[in-house]
Amino acid sequence: MLKLAIVSYEFPPHNGTGGVAFYSYNLAQLLSESCLVYVFSGADLGSKSIYEQSKINNFISIVVNCKSSSDFIYKVVNIFKYFHQQIIFDIIESPEVGACALEIKKTIPSLPLIIKLHTPVTLLGEFMLKNSPLFFKVKWFLKSLFKLNLKYTKQFFTRDIENDNEFKIIQIADTIYSPSMELASELKNIWKISDKIKIIDNYYPLRNQDAIVKLITTKTHNLNIEIDICFIGKQTFMKGADIIYNIIQSLNSLNLKYCFTIIAEDMGDLYGRKYTDKFNKIIKESGNKIRILSRLPNSKVIDQLEKSHILVVPSLWENQPTVIWEAINSGCVVLANNIGGIKSMIKNSENGFLINNNCISEYVEIINNIYQGNIKYEKISKLAFENLSYRMQEEKIKGEIINLYNSTLS
Repeated sequence: MLKLAIVSYEFPPHNGTGGVAFYSYNLAQLLSESCLVYVFSGADLGSKSIYEQSKINNFISIVVNCKSSSDFIYKVVNIFKYFHQQIIFDIIESPEVGACALEIKKTIPSLPLIIKLHTPVTLLGEFMLKNSPLFFKVKWFLKSLFKLNLKYTKQFFTRDIENDNEFKIIQIADTIYSPSMELASELKNIWKISDKIKIIDNYYPLRNQDAIVKLITTKTHNLNIEIDICFIGKQTFMKGADIIYNIIQSLNSLNLKYCFTIIAEDMGDLYGRKYTDKFNKIIKESGNKIRILSRLPNSKVIDQLEKSHILVVPSLWENQPTVIWEAINSGCVVLANNIGGIKSMIKNSENGFLINNNCISEYVEIINNIYQGNIKYEKISKLAFENLSYRMQEEKIKGEIINLYNSTLS
């Protein structure tokens, strides 16, 4: 039996409600019946011991007591070495985000390391600068010059990869894989990765066919009362919070019965202003059709998706966002910006809708057509689930991952 160590600072329930955390959890669940799986994650455990050990279903969870992801990188090493001496792991899988296994690989270079790509911080920074307004770019550049902060000024002209831990861990990885070809292409460009990056979907466990049909039937009936729309993610420029605001403004000009739920922690806009203050103005204008909720447990997020007809994903970049799989598995129709790995998840007008350049009028037109019945919600949502069921065949994805591990070991 293959002995696998998953090293990911983000892991539920202690720390992490995003894609990295739930990918790692779903991977552990998927492989735990055919492999011996240990998960090393991090959380602030207060004054408790240096780590906590527990069994979750069929895998072992080791939670390292640490303050942050950068703290985790170092504190996990000795704890990992202790368990490695007992278990003798065959392989490590870890995300590039946070470079969680960097120091472990340096300490035990002979232990094969597989990196699963999500989206490196460097890439997010490049997309933010590329897509941000000219005024912001000039202001940020002049501010860094005024402070004589050469490190940040330099970022306009060169990539500081020498001090980038995520770049470092990519360089020492034995195998790299990604859920989307789009991210692989971007990283081959900015980091000049010469090795071929394998492509394997992020696994997501699905509900059974009868359950999804029943849920979609109920939601189809509720569509006659009002259309329920949802946005899930951080309230940031990169996640498209400004686009959400503009969509709601346009919806208010239509004779449309709708409810718009925003489940997102307010991280502020490019200028440090809170989105909540901005949204509060249109909440009054919309007659309280808008609800803004902060970060919620994943179970509560799924509860909301089960009520929603539409998930809007206006991000300026995504790899393979888990929230899209969650939405389709909850009977939602996905409307998403036509970028990155989303293009390989959604086929326009078949299992969802791709919006070019985050065009507000396109979002609003499709929402209105679904509400009016011109676009058949029931047909699209069922087709989306059928497509996802084909992609998420458990044995198929498990086999692809195990084959990847075995080829790395051979």
